[in-house]
Amino acid sequence: LIAPQNPYDLNQLDIMDSRLPPGSQSMTGTTFWLGTDDQGRDMLSGIIYGLRISLGVGVSSALFAALFGASLGLLAAYVGGRTETAIMRIVDLQLSFPSILVALMILAFLGKGILNVVLALVIVEWATYARAARGT
Repeated sequence: LIAPQNPYDLNQLDIMDSRLPPGSQSMTGTTFWLGTDDQGRDMLSGIIYGLRISLGVGVSSALFAALFGASLGLLAAYVGGRTETAIMRIVDLQLSFPSILVALMILAFLGKGILNVVLALVIVEWATYARAARGT
């Protein structure tokens, strides 16, 4: 949301402004609130641009995991019987493994990419939402 308002060009290198401390001004009079890196680029602008991807991955993976997990949890609670038992045993199996380790194994299988990261996070986190929606 904020990144299109970037006043500094991240692709432009200015060696004269390299490694400036936070709050300092450049030769042209612009203020770098978090300082600059080795190549004279504004650190705050780089953080804001990187934040877009991190927030996108975090929000989308949590949203899709909640939708999928809550749907399965509500289905298990509504139907009951063998369907409930089967879904909840899959949830128990999923929750018995460390989620970060499973996500890394899934990423090794799927390959690189933001969509694969989101898919891996959805696969490892849906069970917590299913358990919460089921109620036990």
